Parts: sequence; C-alpha cells; structure tokens
Amino acid sequence: MNKVIALDIGGVCMQLDPTDLLAALGIRTLEEVTEEMWSISDLLETGQISEREWISVVSGIAPGNLSDDEVCAAWNTMLRYTTPGMFELAQELVEDGYRLIYFSDTSTIHMREISRKLTFAHLITGGIFSFEVGAKKPGPEMYQAFEEKFGRPCIYADDRQNNVESGAAKGWSSHLFSTTEKFREAIINAGLL
Repeated sequence: MNKVIALDIGGVCMQLDPTDLLAALGIRTLEEVTEEMWSISDLLETGQISEREWISVVSGIAPGNLSDDEVCAAWNTMLRYTTPGMFELAQELVEDGYRLIYFSDTSTIHMREISRKLTFAHLITGGIFSFEVGAKKPGPEMYQAFEEKFGRPCIYADDRQNNVESGAAKGWSSHLFSTTEKFREAIINAGLL
C-alpha cells in the first residue's frame, strides 16, 4: 500500500471565510464581487499570471486605494484557522507512517500564509498545487500530476463533491470532507488506522 494521503487545503486542513476579505477590499456582499475579480483570481491560482499582475488588477477593481501589501493581506484573511481536530489526526497519521501531501487549488500568496497559519504545516511533506500544474480540480491534470509525483493516494479528502467524484473516477479512495471525526471514521473503515 502507498502510505500517501492527499489533503485539500481549504475546507479540509483549514477553514475558509471570505467575509473579512470582502470587508478588507471594501466590498459589502459576495454578490458585489465582479466576474473580473473571480477570473483574475482563477488565473493566479493556475499560474497564468504573476502575483504582481494579479495585485495590479485587484487594486484597480477594489474600491479604495489599497497598497500591494494590503491587497495580499486582504486575500489572506479568508484563511481562518486549522480545522478542529486535524492537527491531532495529522500527528497520528504521521506517527503511523503516512505521508501527508497537499492537493489544492491555491495561489503562491495563499501558500505563504498557509505555511504560517496551519498548525500542522510542518507535518506535510509535499504538494500538488494548481498554480504549478496550470489547471484546477476537478480537471484530470491535477490528479495525473499527483499520481506522477506521489503515486495513487490510499485516501483523498476534499470538501467539494465534484473533486471527490473526479478522484473516485480515477480509482482513488475519496472522502467528501465535512468534519475531522467523519474523516477519521473513513480512515478507520478503510483499514488505514
């Protein structure tokens, strides 16, 4: 068995909340986020534009006059905290000989913040990221890149149904993450712990 576990970051390792992001950018509701902002963020997360280009566009879209650092800080406010119970589960898995690998649609800006905020970041030994692959999940490129570098994981956790379905279609043991307790049960039921 390949003792590799694929972990999505947002919604699995860390909890996300765009509320502070919107407030920091001077946007009152999610409905006010322009299509341009979503599109430019997609380009950043697939490595098609640089951080500098992304900052320049977002600075022009957001109300107010934000500095580059303020735009990045605002972007990072959506990364709230480590998902309850995941630190302990990660420790237990590593102690049992598993490798924990990030498998995430994210940006270089967020990765710096994740490295700082995620309480078990030191237990993660690698990753496959959309900004490096040039595609996002549920696209097959991400799953292929993971398998090429780490092999097929013994279990994969993601909080998005379409991503989990793509993993399952590739023959991955895939878990739709809702709570750490349910993920632990899935790991136990799979005979991994």
